[in-house]
Amino acid sequence: MISDAPTCTVLRVTRPNTLMVRYFVPEMQATCTFSLCLLGVRCKDHAVQSILDWLEVHADYERVALVTCDWVRDSYGRVLGDVLDVRSKESLTEYLIQSGAATPRANHLESVLTDMLSAPEPEVP
Repeated sequence: MISDAPTCTVLRVTRPNTLMVRYFVPEMQATCTFSLCLLGVRCKDHAVQSILDWLEVHADYERVALVTCDWVRDSYGRVLGDVLDVRSKESLTEYLIQSGAATPRANHLESVLTDMLSAPEPEVP
């Protein structure tokens, strides 16, 4: 549910499609820092500035809502997801597409799952 999405802090933009995110885990009373790959978009090189601009306008006391795809990770170990404005629920990925900084990537999740299923399992000695 988007209405009860947890909040996180974006620490930095590490690549045009990757954010370093800090998330508070209430069950552990600790923070977790991880890389978030924006789901469903193929970002252009100039997307970094667009992301920074969006965060400046939409982050509420440096907090944004975190939406993940069941914490699925891509082949680089990045969590797939998106961030939203806490109040208006505006999506970063939708903004990037509308501004021309990214193009839709409809099969993103499917390609990640295909890679995951086709990866060889390690042999157990």
